[in-house]
Amino acid sequence: MKTSKRATALLSGSALLLALTLAAGCTPTCKEVCVKLLECDDVESPRVSEYECRDSCERESNLYEEWEDLQALEQHYDERECIMDLECAEIAEGACYDEELYLF
Repeated sequence: MKTSKRATALLSGSALLLALTLAAGCTPTCKEVCVKLLECDDVESPRVSEYECRDSCERESNLYEEWEDLQALEQHYDERECIMDLECAEIAEGACYDEELYLF
């Protein structure tokens, strides 16, 4: 059976999306990230509730998944990990900022 290049690319993309989705299980949740951000006095942000922050973060994740934009999804996961790994002062200085992403 002969597989077209497009079918192979779609299967490869689907496999990568599945792998990223599974990797997301190791990624901090939007709730965890938002709780940390809201507890950081050094991080300037508009007055936003934990629910609004979490909702925005989850929408961003879902949008990248829907678009099948694997690079943006991976960057989004990396950003969440960065926020959890660093101190508030480092986050406030922009250590996790990625201008290519919409920061939830």
